[in-house]
Amino acid sequence: MRTFTDGHVYIFTFKDPTRLLSPIAHDLRLRCRRFEITLDEGRVRGWFDPESIEVDGPVREGRVDVGAFGKLERSKILSGMRKDVLRTRRHREVRFVGTHADGRVKGGLTLVGRTADIDFAVRAEGARMAGRVELKPSHWGIKPYKALLGTLVLEDRVVIEFDLGGRT
Repeated sequence: MRTFTDGHVYIFTFKDPTRLLSPIAHDLRLRCRRFEITLDEGRVRGWFDPESIEVDGPVREGRVDVGAFGKLERSKILSGMRKDVLRTRRHREVRFVGTHADGRVKGGLTLVGRTADIDFAVRAEGARMAGRVELKPSHWGIKPYKALLGTLVLEDRVVIEFDLGGRT
């Protein structure tokens, strides 16, 4: 059995470029600080604390600008995410239960009280596990986030990148 509590779990969100205010909006990189993932004889269990998500910064031309946002802007982003998207007062955790075989992980991800199947590739590199999965939040009943009367909207797409057991 291997349990991972270190490394990184990044969450990328994307602005809808077709909306009026998309030029002032940002693609974002968020980071989940508290998680635990256990691999045990082909089984995978994951727990993620949505309250531990932090804003790293906007992504511009493939790079994260960690100094772009001040405390107030980060707080506004997190408040909207927790209240309107993940509804963390009611849904205190995110869970995954599945299997791992031949470089693939398959199973059910429970998010905002709903479970949907996901399937993605992973790479084992020594004591590390890394991978990437694209999610469609609407599969969990999450509507794309809107602000400013719908002139700013996020895409119905989130990318999770993880590198477990590595440096944070």
